Amino acid sequence: MIINRWAFSRASSGCCTAPAQLLREPLRRMREIQRYYRMDRRQIAYFRFLLEAYDGLAVLRTLDPSEGRVVLHLSASCEAELDELIRCLADDIRLEPENPVGGLPADDLFAS
Repeated sequence: MIINRWAFSRASSGCCTAPAQLLREPLRRMREIQRYYRMDRRQIAYFRFLLEAYDGLAVLRTLDPSEGRVVLHLSASCEAELDELIRCLADDIRLEPENPVGGLPADDLFAS
C-alpha cells in the first residue's frame, strides 16, 4: 500500500488532521511527459545538477553522451515551471528540441 506522503507528514506533524481515508488512499499515477533534446555534451552534468536542485521538477537521462542527446522525464503538472527554467537558462545552456529516436518513447528504447 502506498501512503500519500504529504498527507501523512501533515497529519503526523499535528499541523492539520487528515482523514484516515486520505492516508490509506493510493496515489494515482500521474501523466508523465518525455521531452527529447540535444545539447552541448559538456553541459549535461551542469544541467542535471540544476534540475536536481529543483526537487521533483524533472529527471534527466542521457541517451547518447557523445552527441549530447538527453531526455527529460517530468509530470504534466511541472511542464510550465520547466519551460520557465529553460527560458531563464537560454543564455547559458542551449537546448535543441529533438524527436525521439525512431519515434519510440524513452522507456521502450532500453526494453529488452
